[in-house]
Amino acid sequence: MTRSGRSARLASHLAEPFVDMHAADALLFGARDGTLVRVVTRWGRMVARLRTSGEIARGSIFVPIHWSGSNASDARVGALVGPGVDPISGEPEFKNTPARVEPFVVNWYGFALTRGSLSLRNLSWWACAEGGQFRRYEIAGRGVPHDWPSWGRSLVRADASADWIDYEDANAGTYRAACLSDDRLEACLFVGPQPQLLSRSWLASLFDKPRLAAGERARVLTARPQDPCQDLGVTVCACFGVGRNAIETAIAAGCHDLSSIGHRLKAGTNCGSCVPELHRLIGNAVTAPCGPQCPGPQ
Repeated sequence: MTRSGRSARLASHLAEPFVDMHAADALLFGARDGTLVRVVTRWGRMVARLRTSGEIARGSIFVPIHWSGSNASDARVGALVGPGVDPISGEPEFKNTPARVEPFVVNWYGFALTRGSLSLRNLSWWACAEGGQFRRYEIAGRGVPHDWPSWGRSLVRADASADWIDYEDANAGTYRAACLSDDRLEACLFVGPQPQLLSRSWLASLFDKPRLAAGERARVLTARPQDPCQDLGVTVCACFGVGRNAIETAIAAGCHDLSSIGHRLKAGTNCGSCVPELHRLIGNAVTAPCGPQCPGPQ
């Protein structure tokens, strides 16, 4: 990520480190999809988000190599690999390192989008990705603050004169806040007890605006625009910036194969790395081939 990590479009695709493993193996280790796990080997350990994509065979795990101490709290997979190297190329034995996976228990999950940087000292885990006009942080913690507003202001380094709007549901364990200056969004923070949190897409788009309209300000803590079509959802195709919501809408309109989705949205027509995810989205929704009702490019 010395170069690609600076690309906001690429970072929006996979904004945090992950561990991909077979669902049956995850069940044996007592870990749930979307939660944090610790990977331990004889030489080191790391923490990342668990994925069960269906692409990994039983008995193996996959972790991307490009996360380091500058963009995540504890995700340097190179620290887990044994010291043996190829005698000619010097390449480490990435594919021959016994590892154990265990749950990394936290009391809350969250994310923050901010034009600045977070105060990271009181977080149990964090990962950071560039977003263009902002930085996206995925965070988690074990200690529960007794005063969420004060903690949130300190976390995003909010100026004392900044406009702070927030919402807390103590029974549900959720907290949401936004920091504005002259109606420009400076930072937002969302926290909850489960790893599945609200969409970041529409919130991210607000950082491109010099001032929020009254309707946008009123809905910022919902993380949802008044018009659902404005929320692209999680990025699936990084090449063309196509989100999951747009793909699911196309599938619902009759695009039931890769060709028709590519024709309408261009997703999956360039590097092809999103093709497995497109197959999953199609398989989750329909099994029939695309009919004539599928519209063309828009």
